[in-house]
This record gives sequence, C-alpha cells and structure tokens, in this order.
Amino acid sequence: MEENQNQITDIVRRIVSSMQSLPDTQTNLTRPSGTSTNDRVINNSVNSISGDQERSISVEQEINQRFQIPRRSEVSVRRPTPRSGSGRFVPYSTNNKKGKGKAKSSVELVIKDVCLLPDPQYCTVPRRQMKEDLVMRNLYVDAWTLDKLWCEERLRNELHNIFKEYISDPTDFEFVKSIGRRIVPLKLPQGQEASAKVIKHTSGTGPIYIRSLSKLEIDEDDAFIDLESDTCKSTNDIRTYVSPSASKWSSSQLPSTSQLPSTSQLPSTSQLPSTSQLPSTSQLPSTSQLLSTSPLPSTSQLPSTSQLPSTSTCEILSTSQETLLMCSQLCDYEKQHLMEMFPTYPQNILNEASKRSTIDLACDYVMDFWCGSEDETRSNEDEEKSTLKDILEKLRPLPGAPTRLTVNRSSILTDSISIFKQKFDFTKPLKITFEGEPAIDGGGPKREFFTILLRELLSSSASIRLFEGRDNIFLPMHNTDALRSNLYKVAGRMVASSIMQGGPGFPNFPIGLYKYFQKQEPNDLIDYIGKEDVVDVDCLDALSKLDGMTEDNKNAVIMDVQPLLVESGFPHSLSLENRFQAMTSLVLHAVILSRKAEVDQFMEGLGPLLQRIKNHPEKFEPLFVDGACEPPLSEDLFSIVDYDDVDERMKEYFTRYVREAESRVPGVLMFTTGTNCIPPMGFYKPSLITILQNSSVFPNANTCPMELELPSGVDTYEKFERNMDIAINFQKEGFGII
Repeated sequence: MEENQNQITDIVRRIVSSMQSLPDTQTNLTRPSGTSTNDRVINNSVNSISGDQERSISVEQEINQRFQIPRRSEVSVRRPTPRSGSGRFVPYSTNNKKGKGKAKSSVELVIKDVCLLPDPQYCTVPRRQMKEDLVMRNLYVDAWTLDKLWCEERLRNELHNIFKEYISDPTDFEFVKSIGRRIVPLKLPQGQEASAKVIKHTSGTGPIYIRSLSKLEIDEDDAFIDLESDTCKSTNDIRTYVSPSASKWSSSQLPSTSQLPSTSQLPSTSQLPSTSQLPSTSQLPSTSQLLSTSPLPSTSQLPSTSQLPSTSTCEILSTSQETLLMCSQLCDYEKQHLMEMFPTYPQNILNEASKRSTIDLACDYVMDFWCGSEDETRSNEDEEKSTLKDILEKLRPLPGAPTRLTVNRSSILTDSISIFKQKFDFTKPLKITFEGEPAIDGGGPKREFFTILLRELLSSSASIRLFEGRDNIFLPMHNTDALRSNLYKVAGRMVASSIMQGGPGFPNFPIGLYKYFQKQEPNDLIDYIGKEDVVDVDCLDALSKLDGMTEDNKNAVIMDVQPLLVESGFPHSLSLENRFQAMTSLVLHAVILSRKAEVDQFMEGLGPLLQRIKNHPEKFEPLFVDGACEPPLSEDLFSIVDYDDVDERMKEYFTRYVREAESRVPGVLMFTTGTNCIPPMGFYKPSLITILQNSSVFPNANTCPMELELPSGVDTYEKFERNMDIAINFQKEGFGII
C-alpha cells in the first residue's frame, strides 16, 4: 500500500513540474506581460514542497493544495444576478450588456368561439336549449384560431371556410354582437373596416357572432335532436320514480275513515308478544327446508295466457303516455314559483312554459318568448317609420379601397361580367373608367355605367341575351348555357350593385314575378299573374284561342293547344268547363315555372338586397315592378335644382324648356347627372343639381358635381330650345364639351 502511495506521489509531482514548464498560451493572449495567477499559485506550491522536504505531506493534501476548488486566489468579478421579474438566478451575467430582443411576431393569434345565427331575424343571444340546438346543427364552433392582423376580406373568407356548407359566399353574412340578451348589428365609424382586430374587440370575452343574410334551409329532423323529446329527458328526475299505478286510484276507491279500525279495536302493547317469546334464528326453517316443503309449480301447472286477464295494448300505451306527460310537466310548487317570478306575464305563456320538464327550461321559454315579442314589435315599428332611402342608406358601400373597372362602351356587358362573376364584395365602392374618355369617376361615370349596363341587359341585340320581353315587361330567358355559367347570378349582382351604389333600379318585372321573390308557392302567385305578363308568342296565341273557345271550334283549339298544355303540366282533358283552369296553368308555367331555375339564380345574385325585399316588399316594389314607379316629372327635377348666379332670362328659358314637354326630363337628367332618373337612394354628395350659365351658345354639363351650364349666348328662346335639344341628343352619353 505504501509503495503505491509513493508511486502516486511521484507521478503527481512530475505532472506538476511538467505543467510548470508548459507555456500558458491562453494567458499570454490575454495578459502579454506579467505572470498569471495560476502560474504564481503553482510556483509557490512547488517551491513550498521542494523547500520543505523534511515535512511529510500526504497525497490527498498535496492534490487539494495543487487543485483548489474553488480557487481562492482568483475571484470572479461576475456574480449571479436575479433576472428581472422572476426570482430565478442566472449563472453568469453578460457584462450588463443588453442582448438583441426577439423580433416582434408577425402573427397575433387568439382563440375564440364562433357562432353562425341561421336567420336574419335572429335577435336573441342563444343560451341553454337554443345554444344546444346550434351546436347540434354544427353552427357553433369552439376554440377557433383568429389572427388579429387579418383584414375584413381575409376574415370573411376564413369564416366562410368554416361554414361553407351553409354559406355560399363570404358576403352572405353580417357581423353582429351581443348586448345583454339581444343580438344587435355593429355600428362602426364611417370608413372603419370590420377587421379581425375590430371584431375581437367588439366580441369582448364572448364568442364571435355572425348572422346569415338569408334564412338557412336546414332539415330539422336530421340536423339536431329535439331536446323536448322523451328520449332526451333526464332519467334522474325524482318524479320518474313515482309508481304509475298510484295515479290510477281514485278517491272513491280508497277506504273511508269509517271503515278503518278505531284505536280501541287495535291491540294494546301488553297483548303484543315480547322478544323472548319470538322464535330464535336457529328455530327458523332454512332455505332448503322451505323449498322442500313448498315446491315451486312446474310450467305445466302455470295458467295459460288465455286464462290470464286480458289487457289491451292501447291501455298500456295510454297509461304510459299519461305517466310521461305527468312527469314532464312542472309540479304545483314549481308552477306557483314560476308565477311569482313573472307576475305580470300573460297566463297563456306561463301555462305553456309549465309544460317544460324543469324550472330552468320554463324560465328560458318565458324569457325567449317575451324578448322575441319585444324585438318583433320594435322591428315592425322601425319598418313603418323608415323610408326606402333610409333602408338603402344602410347598404351603401363603406369608404375605402374601391373596386376599379375599365369598360368600353361598345362591349360594356362583356367587360362587366368579368368583374361581377368573381367573388364580388357589395361593401366596396366601385370606380368606373370609360376607355378613351378623360372623365375621372366622382359619381357621374358610375351612374352612367349602371344606366347603360342595365339597359344592355334587356337589349335584344346584346352579345349575351339573358332577358326577353315586350311592352317594357321582361322575364329571365330560359338559357341553359347562361344558367351553367351562373350568368343570372351575375345579372342579379349587377342590379343589386346599381341600387346600392347610387344607380337606377330595374323596374321591368311583372308583379307576379316580384311576388315570387317573397313567396315561392304557386298557389300564392295565381292571383298576381295574368295574360299581360306572358312574353312568349306561342303561349299568347294559345291563350287567345282558349279565351275564344266555343262548342263549334273546340276540337280545333284542342288540337292546337294540347302540346303546350302537356308541357305546362295540365293533367285534364280540355273542355269548355275547365278552359280557364287550363289558361291559369299556361300562364303560371310561362311566367314562373318554365324559368324557375333562372329566377332563383337571379335572386341569389341580389345578395343582401333580397332580404330587404322580403322585409319591405311594398317599399322596394317601385325598383323592380313595371309601372309601379312613374317616370320623373318636371316638378321632381325642380325639387333638386339650385341656381347659382343665373339671370332671370335663363331661369325663365330653362323652366319653359322643361315644362313644355315632360319627356325632356330624363334627357336633362342623363345629360347632367349620368342617369335618366332620380336614383332610389337619391343623389349623394352633392344631393342637388347646380344650374350655372356660360357665355356660349351651347350648354355644358359636369356629371360628377352635377353642374349644368345654360347657354347665355343665345338671344331668343327658340335658339335656346334648339341648342339644348342638340346638346342633349348628341351628348347625353359620354364626356366632353360640345
């Protein structure tokens, strides 16, 4: 053992001596002059060992002396310091130099629940049963990831991807929020975009609510489970344990008090046996003895089913239904409690609520019914007070980045289809540029664009024919190529955009077709459809023959009209008695049924305007029905005219020119504003036509600020009239100065 220790001691000393002779490269790099701390420690240690040979030092002591941990001769200037904001320590500081901070993330994600309300009239916050219904319909999504940096368009597209089985377009819903128990629309400042950050702010800690602009068609049987059905009721209700047979006993079947024994007839306690007189457990017979003494009857000894008393299945079912009905209603105490909670509510509502299985469901029914009634009443009052212009103002596009469209007047329809066929956003303003014309769209080019575009839709010489008609009444044309290309949806978008962007309406439909926008059942349309609504020549000829049908020409008429009757679905043999029924079938088929797919696609293209039509049919009727709106008159024109530094002679000439022929009013409007009528939304910024005068012999117009310069260079009314006619007839469309 001692030899090993001596060998180890020699090895350690040789190692130390060799370390002393090695150059300290790292120290020389950092300390070019002088001796390092480690060198001094080693030298001192070696000298002390070599100079003191008599003293005996153990190997362990010598190693500890050579390699001290921690080294007492070198104290680090770096001290562990606590991190800011936390109680943890870091092993070394960074010389108090702040490192580069982490780059700010370009993604700001939050987790939100999203709820799609399936009806535009849905105005109550879904809770309890209503919320369960939405969850069962897959209209409520939990923990959806939202990026607050999304713009409104991106947000709508993401929400559309969630509910794409219900929503066909990202613009088919609106953002709403909850206030108490009510759902109300957002009221953002003018120009504010409904971005993800804004929607996150308006929703607060609750879910994001979006509401469909049209009622979703959902199969009630397949979409969700009826929460009021017996299969969904909790079986833990104490009333379900009540014996059904107990309810069968009537008061007459119960024993009377006279038949009960009196207390004197009952045995006294002294007559009762004591516990000592009772048999012990050992004296009681065992189970085997009981079975042996009283054997069970065999199956042959049991009575047959014919010997059992008969009970009809109907009795059993009726008893079961009565029991379930009794258990599904509130008890008397809960009914009294419900009446105390809602003392001012109608009794019929409380009676209906008491049929719920729990007091919570009853309270929800009362609150939902009452809130719905208040909202419906308030909505009806608002509809009565609001005007068509007020309703359309809510649909006006928000200021922001516009959708720009450059068109050629000779191909305006085909140029426009490329824009409206894409995912069109009704909330964005539209800016129009006509090729080869210097006008910048400040309102006038857009009004003129929609006026020409809607006129081109009805033109029989258009490159793409979508409508057919006569005498200013037009119907969607049965065109399978256009139907497959969704061109009728494009046409609907064009009409809706014109109305919402300040352009003209589309008053070219018969009243029967407009009624179809609201009620799509044939029986509801018969009273509004007539022979004058038919545009097909063959059908008109058949109707005339049926109307003049007599006993003499009956056979000839039947031969002529029978193919059309078969096509219209008339299932009877034609006779004098049912000829008017045959005419009704022909008219209904010619106006609606034969072009139903085209009409439905056109309605889909109307977007948010369709729901307003259904809510306010009478107010929107002048925008779509032929003859419902009179052409503009001179008084309508003068009601929006403002003279600016015009002498009396020019005022007199202009007034006389307009009132001499009311037919001149559309031309004056087209020349001055870009549209031949007063738009349904009215003129907007400016709202009046400014009448000026120039020194020329011809008038001049600027459609954006709606300024009309009268020619003061003429000296007679005849010259004024002639020059006004020339200017309006040649320059009512296009931009420039004559």
